[in-house]
Amino acid sequence: MNFPPQLQQKIEKWASSQGISTEEFILQAFAEKIIYVVSDRFLQEITGHKRSPLPY
Repeated sequence: MNFPPQLQQKIEKWASSQGISTEEFILQAFAEKIIYVVSDRFLQEITGHKRSPLPY
């Protein structure tokens, strides 16, 4: 994927600090977002309320 240089550097730094590749870091980030969206939809279905957006 093509990210702006500053973002690419941050991704590389975060991935390195976790001992994983940049690709694995990006995949984990996507997976976390998907889980958040799916669980939010489920909670909305059973409670009728939306969860607050992520703080970032």
